[in-house]
Amino acid sequence: MAPYRAKILFTIEEHGAAYHGGAFKDLLTILAHLDRDRFLPGVLLTGDRSVGTAFEALGIEVLGCSLPPWRKGRSYPMIPAALLKLLRILVGIKPGLVHINGGYNDVPYVALAARLLRIPSIFTVRDINVLKEKSRKYHFRWASRLVLCSKIMEGEVVRQRLVSQDRVRTVYGGIDVETFQRTSHEAGARDVRQEYGIRPGAPLVGVVANLSPIKGYEELIAALALLAPKVEGLRCLCVGGYDPAYYGVLKGLVEQSGLDRCVIFAGYQHAVVPFYEAMDLLVLPSRSEAFGMVLLEAMAMGRPVIATIVGGIPEVVVDGVTGLLVPPHNPSRLADAMLRLLEDRSARLKMGMAGNARVRRDFTLKAQMGALESLYEESIDRCDTH
Repeated sequence: MAPYRAKILFTIEEHGAAYHGGAFKDLLTILAHLDRDRFLPGVLLTGDRSVGTAFEALGIEVLGCSLPPWRKGRSYPMIPAALLKLLRILVGIKPGLVHINGGYNDVPYVALAARLLRIPSIFTVRDINVLKEKSRKYHFRWASRLVLCSKIMEGEVVRQRLVSQDRVRTVYGGIDVETFQRTSHEAGARDVRQEYGIRPGAPLVGVVANLSPIKGYEELIAALALLAPKVEGLRCLCVGGYDPAYYGVLKGLVEQSGLDRCVIFAGYQHAVVPFYEAMDLLVLPSRSEAFGMVLLEAMAMGRPVIATIVGGIPEVVVDGVTGLLVPPHNPSRLADAMLRLLEDRSARLKMGMAGNARVRRDFTLKAQMGALESLYEESIDRCDTH
């Protein structure tokens, strides 16, 4: 007889395949490495269903259930029908656990439906601002457990008394460094530089983040305007999907600052390793950040990082060891930090090596998956005993 495998339904709210956020990428990683001898996964898409092909490629059943906005008055008449449809899906699947991945609009629907059917539910919170602004509106308490990306988020949950301490768990994101580096080769870096007209040896800083005000792109452009006159041939490669309207705003700032040749918008890229390889250093000037997986990716590639002192970033970056930390909203300090590392190749190499060692020690994919799978079993077992 085959061993029992607990069914887990993963839900995600994704709004198009033009670019993907951290929740989508993290869920793909989880599903690709989930122990299939112990767990049988399925995915429920509550937003754009075109992204389902990525999960189907992993051999996972994909379902869809549109959920109207929870807090919009015009949606109220549609909520009961959506909730009923969701209940029917859960009854049909009979999962032992539901894992809600980001998308706070999913929480009240999925957590309530799971509670009505006495199915444990986990909600992974990836946006620290959601805790402050929407936690009560979207009934985070209805989830059996909250999984948080950083200790600072855990502290915020406890401070606000959103749920009891025993229902909170911090699980850091992780990197499979060996697999990550196996896709690495010098030709990739040369190809990137050649494609975007960046000469070999030209100083290149990079950002890997969807174009959004929260990522601090406006401060970055202001910092580059201060830095460019001091660094001959400086280039900045911005890798990330974007909303056309905000992209237009940033393009306007670039032109006004005389940075047309300096700043390159590469758009969303499925394969980011060649871009990390092409960079001398990674910059993440976020105004808010729950954790910052791109920092781990860059560190795994041996690149020093410069990031802002917000959210969970100080839990990832050791200032002066694996990179430099600067205050948010401060283009001058950001420019100074970039200049310091661009002028000191020895420091870049030393910090890159230290970052790689830190990821291998503290942020492995094995540790992330071990923590999640233990939580899955614990949640299912707890439900079975009640």
